[in-house]
Amino acid sequence: MINRYALEALRIKDGHTKASLAAAAQISPQYYGDLEAGRRGKQVDPAVIKRLATALDVPMSALTCQHTEHAAVA
Repeated sequence: MINRYALEALRIKDGHTKASLAAAAQISPQYYGDLEAGRRGKQVDPAVIKRLATALDVPMSALTCQHTEHAAVA
C-alpha cells in the first residue's frame, strides 16, 4: 500500500509537478493523481512504487510506510 501523504510530500520537496513525476515514473497523469488522492487503495503494482521511488530518489519504504497518516519529510 502506498502512503499518499508521503508521496505528495516527497513530490513537492523534489520540485515535481504531478505530471512531471508521472512522466518520470512512466505512468499516466490520471493514474498518478489517483494514487496521490488515495483512490487506488491497496491495488498498486510494486513495479509502479519502485518507479516512483526511483524518480524521487528514495527507497521504496519511504512510499509504503503506514505508521502515520502524514509523512514526516525532513
